[in-house]
Amino acid sequence: MSYNSIGAYRRTQVETARPEEVLLQLMEKAVRHARQGQARGEAKDPVGAREHAVRLLNIVTELDGSLDREQGGELVEELQALYAYLIREISEGNRKGEFERLADVESVLRTLYQGWKNAVAELQEQAGDNAAPAAAGQSV
Repeated sequence: MSYNSIGAYRRTQVETARPEEVLLQLMEKAVRHARQGQARGEAKDPVGAREHAVRLLNIVTELDGSLDREQGGELVEELQALYAYLIREISEGNRKGEFERLADVESVLRTLYQGWKNAVAELQEQAGDNAAPAAAGQSV
């Protein structure tokens, strides 16, 4: 399978996925990039660590941008503050070469991921798995 075919396949997966599935996929990728950024930093590979930090930053920025600030209320305000903290930590860690800072970012992301995963499962259960609505406050 060629690189272009893989890219097209992944694009189709995202385009046909429900919003909550996209959210969970983004969270999984964010956790993976945080972990890999730390590992590359520990291996004294700052270029590799920065590549993962930039990808992580892009994902968290996308998550922040997907918040429904007009409809979200307190939950969105809390997520916005949390995403701002993550963006600051990733940016500063990357700028200063302090990739160990990604450990805290990873921990926060894992907690968020588990919360979203539980919320999605609960919504799907309530809806009988019939196109459950997106997780509250997030419109990925």
